[in-house]
Amino acid sequence: MGGSQFVMEVAMFRCVVAMMMLGGSAQAIAKDQLSQEPHAEVAVGFMGGVRSSGAAPFAVKGKASGDAGLEKPFEASPFEDSAVVGPRVEMRVVVTPIRLTVGYQRPYPTWHGLQSTRVTLPDGRDVTASTRGLSIDELRFGLGVEAPLGPVSPFVDLVGDMGWSRAELAVDGSSASYVSESFSLAARGGLRVQTHDVVFVEVAGEAGLVGAHDWSGHVMVGFAFF
Repeated sequence: MGGSQFVMEVAMFRCVVAMMMLGGSAQAIAKDQLSQEPHAEVAVGFMGGVRSSGAAPFAVKGKASGDAGLEKPFEASPFEDSAVVGPRVEMRVVVTPIRLTVGYQRPYPTWHGLQSTRVTLPDGRDVTASTRGLSIDELRFGLGVEAPLGPVSPFVDLVGDMGWSRAELAVDGSSASYVSESFSLAARGGLRVQTHDVVFVEVAGEAGLVGAHDWSGHVMVGFAFF
C-alpha cells in the first residue's frame, strides 16, 4: 500500500512538473506570438501631419451655380499645406509576413494663416470669400509586409485613403457649402513594439505618393486577437 502511494505521489509530482513546463513554454510562446501567429489587431491613437486638401476640386453644394467658380480660397490655408491632427483607428489581419489593414481617421486643420480672399467669379462678380469650417473623413486601406523579429517588428505598408471633405465658406457674408472627394496613396513604415502578450504600441511615418497627403505620422496602442 505504501509503495502504491509512493508511486502515485511520484506520478502526481511528474504531472505538476510537466504542467509547469508546459505553462512556461506557453508563456515563452506568448511573448512572441504577435510576430509568429496569424492574428487580428485593433489599434487606436493619434495622427498628425501636413496635407493639401485643395488638390481635389471642391463642388458647390446648396448654393447658386455662380459660386462654383471659387478657386482661390482652396489654394490657401486650411486647404493647402495645412498642418492637421486627429484620431485614427485601424483594424488589421496579420498572416506573417502579410498585413491587411482597414481604418478610419478624422484630421482636423490647425487653422494657422487663415485669411479672406478677394476673387472675381466667372459671371464678373467680385466677392470676398473666407473659410468658416472644414471637416475631413477618411477611410483607409493598406497592404503591407512585416518582419517577424520578435517583440519589435518593423513593417511597411502601401496605404490608400478615400477622403470626403466638406467646407463652409462665407461669400460676401453669405454661407456657402462645398464638398470634395479624393483618393490618396502613401508609403508607410514603422515599428510595432509588443508590451504584453496581446498588447502593443505602434509608431509609424507616412510619405505621400499621390493625392492630398504630404506627410504624416501616428502613435497608437493596440490589442491582438487570435
